[in-house]
Amino acid sequence: MPRRPPPVTASSLDRDAERYLLRYNASVGHLRRLLMHRVKRSARDHGTDLEKASVWVDTTLNRLVSQRALDDAAFATMTAETLWRRGKALGAVRVALRAKGLAAPEVEAALAALRHQSATPDLEAAITLARRRRLGPFRGKDRADYRRRDLAVLGRAGFAPDVARRVIDATDEDALRTLVEDGGS
Repeated sequence: MPRRPPPVTASSLDRDAERYLLRYNASVGHLRRLLMHRVKRSARDHGTDLEKASVWVDTTLNRLVSQRALDDAAFATMTAETLWRRGKALGAVRVALRAKGLAAPEVEAALAALRHQSATPDLEAAITLARRRRLGPFRGKDRADYRRRDLAVLGRAGFAPDVARRVIDATDEDALRTLVEDGGS
């Protein structure tokens, strides 16, 4: 029979939250979801009072926010930049940030920072994805045979059709560099 975790207490929730933050960055919403999952499991297994435990979760989160161990704005900016540098379209970055429990103002501020950093953020992300996946000008031989597949990969990644066509139809890396320098036009 599997071992049941012990019932939650205010101090155990504090320890769990701090232990999690030592290993991972998190938003307030994401950490709340994790802690509440633990609380619900404890309520099911041990009869822990949900209202009382919810107050413990809120207290823990408020303490971590006041100590700046949790900062949604910084988390949103850092995560958005990381995803964008990996080749995610801005729309996909928005969806990923919302899934992490971030509110709309933090998400939009992070996206605005990306737009401020680059005149053509989606184009640059599409080029990054094409380079990582060896699509279009990074493919090598038989490019024409794979054009539709390459366009589909960029389309599924959330890039607009015109951005995908410009990246896939570029002759080489120099043409892509010129396209970015010209502001995508």
